[in-house]
Amino acid sequence: MSVPEEYYENEERIVHLQNRLDIGCIIKKETNCWEWNGPYTKAGYGILSIGYKGKSYNENAHRLAWILYYGYPGKKFVCHICDNRKCINLDHLFLGTNVENMQDASKKDRLANFAILRKQNLALKICGHANWEKCHFCKQYDDPKNLSNNTNGIYHKLCAAKYQKAWKEAKYE
Repeated sequence: MSVPEEYYENEERIVHLQNRLDIGCIIKKETNCWEWNGPYTKAGYGILSIGYKGKSYNENAHRLAWILYYGYPGKKFVCHICDNRKCINLDHLFLGTNVENMQDASKKDRLANFAILRKQNLALKICGHANWEKCHFCKQYDDPKNLSNNTNGIYHKLCAAKYQKAWKEAKYE
């Protein structure tokens, strides 16, 4: 569920969200992509959580960037020229319909990935593992009861512990 359009009518909120986007991105020199460095969806899109009127909403980072600088796009999609789902660089974004987005994906040969995913999902269903999820760290599929789920993604507890240990060791060396 997207943030209600009236949320963006408050200037203080806009400035606050612009600061969150600025602080939360890393500029990649080789591609000039401004990659969102915060949480992201299973599909790889950057995401921000926004509280409004006692409810919590998730907004895709690239869509939020568009809204803050150009206004609410209505039912149109905010699409990537660069095909980097974490990118929030306004020069890399354009508005399009679902059909236009699919045509763009087809021209860039990205729809082949969807066919592979469909085959993987079908295989999981056939062997009785349709509800399995993919670990963010080791990239292996597993039963959800063996995984933890939070704003940073879905992962095995052991994988997260190994990652945290390696991160701490690297940080203090």
